[in-house]
Amino acid sequence: MSSRAPQVVAFHPAPARAQRVYRLEASALQLDGDWSLDLTRVTRAAYVQHRVGDSLMRRLDLWQGETRRTIGWNGAAGSWIHDADAYAFLALCGATAGALQEVNPGLRITWGEYGRSRLALFVIGLLAVLAGLGIFAGALASGVSGGRLTGAALPMALLVLLGGGLALVNAPWRRLPTLEPAALPPILDAMAAQGREKAAS
Repeated sequence: MSSRAPQVVAFHPAPARAQRVYRLEASALQLDGDWSLDLTRVTRAAYVQHRVGDSLMRRLDLWQGETRRTIGWNGAAGSWIHDADAYAFLALCGATAGALQEVNPGLRITWGEYGRSRLALFVIGLLAVLAGLGIFAGALASGVSGGRLTGAALPMALLVLLGGGLALVNAPWRRLPTLEPAALPPILDAMAAQGREKAAS
């Protein structure tokens, strides 16, 4: 049995959302007024992070059979380093992973999006590539002047590159990496340390 002291972590999951209060004990995670999860019975886990424009989304999904419990945070990618809620979220995820290592050591945490969401991101990326190539082909076929075509080339190339990157990362045939729970806290600690360093500079 773990001797881990109980922790209470509170943060706003998004700028316009009410504060949520989590309580992490030796083998249980609770969201006040909502749910309680026995960490010894967690069957799947995934840490997910996305950036779309200036929006940054991070979450830790914990599954017990078919029931999913999520710790999530959303904010601005350009200013999260100044957001105390973002650091509280990272700390809670790290502490939860540490608790999982102690009470559920055989569990593996998937790194990245999965399931239907992953397929949707793949399709979005593929459509962006096709749109970029289609716009370029249409411009060539319409006889647009070289100067105008050159000016539009950069946005079209960015669309293709960003879409291609999104599709490649989320390709259904690519196996997602997994890690033991003990490996997640150092990653999140490093992320937080880099954020604080940038915020102080």
